[in-house]
Parts: sequence; structure tokens; C-alpha cells
Amino acid sequence: MSSAPRTVPRRSASANPDPRPQRRMNSRSDTAHLVSRLTGAPSIVVQAEERDAEEPTLGFTRALLRASVRAATQRAAPDADAPLQLITRPALSRHHMGLGCGHVAPPPLAKEKDWPMYVPCRACLAEHPTDLEIVFASIEDAGSHDLGRIGAALEVRRPW
Repeated sequence: MSSAPRTVPRRSASANPDPRPQRRMNSRSDTAHLVSRLTGAPSIVVQAEERDAEEPTLGFTRALLRASVRAATQRAAPDADAPLQLITRPALSRHHMGLGCGHVAPPPLAKEKDWPMYVPCRACLAEHPTDLEIVFASIEDAGSHDLGRIGAALEVRRPW
């Protein structure tokens, strides 16, 4: 038997314990380049394909229209003199919302979650009386005590 010491081959610090070559692939989407980084500089393995632009979605088109309308109304500002009124009944009807002054107004073109708290009231500017739609909605929402007060007020106004 030989008494020679047994030597174990040393691995260098940069040696890869995995026998497969190391690849890091950067692929952010199906149209991006596929890049491989072995030893040395990165190289392009697969060229990115070129394709035509997709049609804009309906939601995107609507968002563009809302933004353009908002910008146009801010530039024009036809209601600059109209007093701002609190929106008290956002769902008065499909095409109207109730304001704190007793008038109705068309809802803003923005999504309901983006509505302002106050909107200009053109009816106040023109000094119109309270809209009946608001009066009837208030009567429908009134409790028994309020209905008694409303009935008493109507009896006083009754001409016969």
C-alpha cells in the first residue's frame, strides 16, 4: 500500500458547482428581446418582434373623452358666475341630481366616484324656483312627523 497523501482537487472560487451553464434571461413581455448573459457581454438570443398597435379599448376611449370634456369645461367655464351648491341627491333620477338649493342639475360627465362635492347651479343664477322633482323626492323620504307638518302647511295654502 502506498503511503502517499490523498489530494482532493481544489475548485476555484469562480467555478460553478452546477454542470449546466448559467443563463439569466431577461424577458419582460412577449415583444422584448431575450438576452443571455454567459461569460462576457450579454448577447441577444431572440430578436423582439415588431407588431401593429392594438385598437384602444372602450374604457380607454371613454377615459380620454372624460378627460377632454373636463379640460374643455375648465377652459370655457360658462358657469363661472353660478353659485356652487352641494350635491344632496346624487341619484335623483337617471339624468338629474338634486342640489342643496332645491334645484336639479345634470350629473357631471366624470365617474360618480370622481364627482366634486359642489357643482355650479345655473337655476340659482337664473333665479328659478325650487324644482318639483326635489319636492316630491323630499315628500317620499319624509317621516310621519314631517308629513304632518307638510300637510298642515298645505292646508294653510289651500284656497278653498
